[in-house]
Amino acid sequence: MIDTYEIFLGDPIFAETFTVVRAGEESHKVVGCVSQGKRGDRRPYVMLHEAADVVLGDTLVPSPHREELLIESVEIHVSSGKTLGLDAFYSTETERARRSTQTASEPSSAQSKALGAIAERGGDDKHDLSDFLAKVAAMAEQDTITRGSLQDYSELIKRHRWIAQDISNTLLSWLVSKD
Repeated sequence: MIDTYEIFLGDPIFAETFTVVRAGEESHKVVGCVSQGKRGDRRPYVMLHEAADVVLGDTLVPSPHREELLIESVEIHVSSGKTLGLDAFYSTETERARRSTQTASEPSSAQSKALGAIAERGGDDKHDLSDFLAKVAAMAEQDTITRGSLQDYSELIKRHRWIAQDISNTLLSWLVSKD
C-alpha cells in the first residue's frame, strides 16, 4: 500500500485537487486520486494522503469542476501504528438519483421482511398492519415523520410488538440511504 501512495504522491499526473465542502461551506483543499473500486468492493473512492482531513458527509468538488462526490465512508489504512492513507468512498448525484429510483420502485429487504411477517403473524390485524406499514413508508418518503404522527396505531403496535423492530429496520434503512 505504501508504494501506491509513494507513486501517487510523486506523480501529479494521477493526482487531482478537490475542494472539501463541509456543512455547506468550502473548508479546504485536498489532493487525491479517484479509483473505481477495489477487488471485492466495487464502490468508487478517492485515495488520499494520510494527513487529508476528509470525513463522512463531506463533499469533494473536483477541479476543474465536474460532478461532486459525497463522502459516504472513510477507511483509514494503518500499518505498525502509522497511518498510511485514507480511502474516501463516495457517491455522485447521478448515482444517488439512480439508487433513489430503485428504492422507490422496489421494496427494501426490511419492507419485504415486514410484509412477510404481517402475512405470517398478523392474524386478524393483517389489514391494519399493512395499512400501518404503508403509512410509515409514505411518511418516510414525504419527509413528514413527526412526533405523535403514528399515535393512532399505538394499540396495534402493543398487540404486535414484533412489528416495531421491522419498522425500525425499514426506517433505518431508508434514513441511511436517503440523499
